[in-house]
Amino acid sequence: MAKQMNICIALNRKYVRYAYVLLTSLFYNNPQYDVHVYALNDELNDEDNRALGGLCATHHSDWHDMKVNPQDFLKGLPLTEMWSKETLYRLSLIDVIPDDVDRILYLDIDMIVAKNIGELYEMDFEDKYFVATRDIPTIQPIPPEDPRYFLFRDHDFTDTYYINAGMMLWNLKELRGKYHLSSYMNVAAAHNFHIPVLDQDLLNLVHWGQMKYVDPFQYDCFTIITKRENDEEENGRRPKEASIIHYAGDKPWKAGLQNSANEIWWQYAKMTPFYEEMLEEYVLASCGKESLTSKYIQYVEENDKLKRAIEPLKTFYELHNKGLIS
Repeated sequence: MAKQMNICIALNRKYVRYAYVLLTSLFYNNPQYDVHVYALNDELNDEDNRALGGLCATHHSDWHDMKVNPQDFLKGLPLTEMWSKETLYRLSLIDVIPDDVDRILYLDIDMIVAKNIGELYEMDFEDKYFVATRDIPTIQPIPPEDPRYFLFRDHDFTDTYYINAGMMLWNLKELRGKYHLSSYMNVAAAHNFHIPVLDQDLLNLVHWGQMKYVDPFQYDCFTIITKRENDEEENGRRPKEASIIHYAGDKPWKAGLQNSANEIWWQYAKMTPFYEEMLEEYVLASCGKESLTSKYIQYVEENDKLKRAIEPLKTFYELHNKGLIS
């Protein structure tokens, strides 16, 4: 009998295709698990659930459509295009995940599980509530010029780090009964809802010192910190060596910064039924309709010039073939 792995994601309808890619990579590299996927959302419809549920069923796994009430998260927090309400849904995880689930791995949608993560998922929490990684892009201790400084200026960074919330293994067995959605919303209210990085700041504030840390370059490798010319981080670690790759910032399905880690994302995208439409969107975004039109005009003009250059030779060629001239 296969082992069970519990995974949690949060998404809206626009991210269904990218969730499909993430889950494809997870299933492909972790075949020893029957996976239960819990999807926090407020808008997935029957078509979305059939697509993602069908993917799970193909891999002997289960899909759980977990509806949440968005009004629970719209009480003063500064939502933006970058920080959407779906970003906050993980704060309700303790309340909405079934009581018989003792541990669950939360993953951001803009990730790829590129290797087997059994060691991470089955890790001993010891006396901690979470397994997570320090936030690679954040200077620690947080400096005064960082907008999060006022939140964390009194925190001890000696053996404790500000973590990235994109990958977190939750010890639900120990968290239940001690924390709820209100635990985070009350802290937000206490700071007048001035929370620069929303859910991530709140998780750090509420659970400071309750984290077991793992290697960020293995389990939450940010592609935005790699060098463009050789895809190596300053200490030589490569995204291609990571178990979990995090495409924070520039997304591989959009035109923008290119690196070899994007090739990994497209490798799994190619396994999905959305590949062709995503590729078409990517090409259009990379070139732009105006650019494609200008290229067409350019090629037509070049072709016309070539035709005009060749035309005088046509008569000679035809006469030569007929043996009328040598």
